[in-house]
Amino acid sequence: MKMTLLVTILLFSLPSFSGLPHIILSGDKGETLDGKEFDTKILKGKIFMLVHIDPDAANLNKHVDKALDAENFHHKYYGSVAIINAKATWMPNGVLRIALKNQRKKHPDTIYVLDYSKTFVNEWNFKDNSSSYMVINKKGIPIFRRDGKLTDEDVKILIKTIKDNLK
Repeated sequence: MKMTLLVTILLFSLPSFSGLPHIILSGDKGETLDGKEFDTKILKGKIFMLVHIDPDAANLNKHVDKALDAENFHHKYYGSVAIINAKATWMPNGVLRIALKNQRKKHPDTIYVLDYSKTFVNEWNFKDNSSSYMVINKKGIPIFRRDGKLTDEDVKILIKTIKDNLK
């Protein structure tokens, strides 16, 4: 009995990477850069790199973006999603859209999402007024997560996690 209780306590005290709340952004809650609904159920079938970012902290992890770009992962097996915490910035949404359209020229396969209501902060506990990086495996389960400024060691682990799960 004591062992069962101890295991239960340990399981509930560990961060859970399964069972992320399902999110749909549309209308006042958010949308893709193309003005369409964004549904997290698409995050299956290949490895996904999610970056959740406050536009005011866009330069916080430039080194991570450069390292990921250098890997040039094949888009048949790898997808990327940039979730912009639009409510965390002073920038008007029109300015954000222009900046994201320019960014899309460099990363045309990335899905750009505007979160107008901090849904990902509230539902997935992404760090507000900063950035968060999450890798989701082919089954839709997070297998890596870091918030704030990533260290060089974090970047190595991030890239290794992606490579190990592309197979």
